[in-house]
Amino acid sequence: MGRISMLRRATSLTLAASLCCGILLTDRSAAQSRQRIEQSAAEGTRQASIGPSLVELYTTNLKELFEAADPVTDYSHQIRLVLRNLSVDGTKAPILVGETSLTRRAIEGLAQRLSSDDAPAALRQNQFFQLNLRTLLTDAKTESDLQMRLSMLLSELRRTRKETILFLQDIATSVNADASRSDSVSRILEKMLLATPHVQIVASEPLAGFESGLSKSKTLAAHFSPIYISGGDEEASDLSDFEAEQKAEQIEVQKISPDLRDSIRAGSAPDAQVSIILQVDSFNSRKVRNLLSRPGVQIERHMPQLSTVVAKLPARLVHELALNDAVLRISADRKIGGHGHVFRTTGGEALNTPPDTGLPEETILPLQMEAPVLDGSGVGIAVIDSGVYGEHASFKDSQGGSRVSLNLDFTGEGQTGDFYPHHMDAEWCKLQPFQQRMAENV
Repeated sequence: MGRISMLRRATSLTLAASLCCGILLTDRSAAQSRQRIEQSAAEGTRQASIGPSLVELYTTNLKELFEAADPVTDYSHQIRLVLRNLSVDGTKAPILVGETSLTRRAIEGLAQRLSSDDAPAALRQNQFFQLNLRTLLTDAKTESDLQMRLSMLLSELRRTRKETILFLQDIATSVNADASRSDSVSRILEKMLLATPHVQIVASEPLAGFESGLSKSKTLAAHFSPIYISGGDEEASDLSDFEAEQKAEQIEVQKISPDLRDSIRAGSAPDAQVSIILQVDSFNSRKVRNLLSRPGVQIERHMPQLSTVVAKLPARLVHELALNDAVLRISADRKIGGHGHVFRTTGGEALNTPPDTGLPEETILPLQMEAPVLDGSGVGIAVIDSGVYGEHASFKDSQGGSRVSLNLDFTGEGQTGDFYPHHMDAEWCKLQPFQQRMAENV
């Protein structure tokens, strides 16, 4: 029994010693692992400091690039919209939609504006870089690689201690270049760029890419507010921001009907559809073509007799349309009812009758509308005046009969003729009993 007890004690001591050694070895291994991690991190930091900067690799300083370029004076309205958007917290990122050459021209003007004393105070010190997105996506072979590169790039920008504006050219085209990972790239851009406090985004995309690419990517589309640029928008402007704002307010009052203006100001969501009646100077204008081809604009009805269309469009476009010189008036399209014979005799019924073109109504474009239907037939005219001279040639029909169908006396004098022919020809009046007009030189 004593020998067994001694064996048990020896076994216990051996196990205890092994356990202690294991603990010591485990602690030593953990310390060694931490040391290796710290050494690797230090080596990585040193490598990053002597290696190429990701800001240098993947961005272009647009302020420096366009500093010596000729001043850009066109697209002032679009540039002002971008600046206004960037100056207001919580707004969606602006995306310039149009041909690449046009959006690039506007970005050049934006860079010059940000470098000038005319830049908004909140943006004057901001850096303005173009992120070479296609190069970045080509170099980043995997999702984790893209996240790492973006994270390091943003860290470098943060160390500059300056707010940064990043321009992403043709964003939808770049993201969708590789269909197999477009969704994952969209999610990463949304998470790492669009949600980063010290970075603001300005993007661009051709119209076709915006409609077929970005608008289909709900992940990205929800973060952008489109600003359209077309070939007819190159007007130069030498107005200051204050003068431009005053002019815009005047145009808004002159062109947008009060009820529509009040409705939009009351809180309609920017993308909410509103029904409008849009009157333009001519359907043959290139500006009008551009307006009617905007994404989100649905033409519901054409009234070429009045150079007018009825359309549905996002509320945010109403003010932009008003600033276009081709637009004369924008009114709310409200439902009204006809008034029987009044509607017919005043020409309303004829006006609403589409011309017989032989084409289905939905295929008739504004520019294909020919001569108006309203030609005067079936239209009645009522004149309230001191009376009319029914025998005048202007009131005779082709057979010599009078076209005056009714004379009605509201005075009780018992006569309806014009005994004071102050608008008659002076020579003719000399041959009449009254011999002269009531008012000369009228």
